[in-house]
Amino acid sequence: MAAETKKEIELDIGHVLFIDIVGYSKLLINEQSAQIQKLKEIVRGLFHYHLLAILLAQTRAPFAWVED
Repeated sequence: MAAETKKEIELDIGHVLFIDIVGYSKLLINEQSAQIQKLKEIVRGLFHYHLLAILLAQTRAPFAWVED
């Protein structure tokens, strides 16, 4: 009989920002990319983004767009 092993599962809460850019799907591919780039620049300019990036870097937690 195989010995049973109990695995502890640690769950984390993640937050995802879903966006809806009006008319996005009707844009050409390069226009879609330009809109996403513009949104990234806006988000990167926010104080909270930089604060969170610093805090997560200290804990070595993954963070989207930090190294982009």
